[in-house]
Amino acid sequence: MKLIFVYNAKNGIFNSSLDFFHKILSPKTYPCTLYKLTHGSTKERDQWTKFIKETNQKIVFNNIDDFEERYRTSYNYPVIVREEEDQMRVIFSKEQIEKFKSIESLIEAIRSLNVVEIY
Repeated sequence: MKLIFVYNAKNGIFNSSLDFFHKILSPKTYPCTLYKLTHGSTKERDQWTKFIKETNQKIVFNNIDDFEERYRTSYNYPVIVREEEDQMRVIFSKEQIEKFKSIESLIEAIRSLNVVEIY
């Protein structure tokens, strides 16, 4: 089983550059709530890094392009899904992710689902 976090972002140098400047110049209007929860303006949040390191759950991070190419499916992004035995199940939809007010609330919600084990 693995958790797949799909950010509302696309690949490519142009898209990456556009995203970078959008995050810096107008972070409140950046369209990926999941990214805003897990990252500051230039790097991953310390609490998130610690959470990822402490879990023994396989966790994968994708942009839209990579996810759709690999899994041949699409969702309303961002989304967090669980893949188990070639079946996908939405853990948190875009609407649910938008309700989290902090990285701590996201981590607590993930832990409460008992989908991750902590060392």
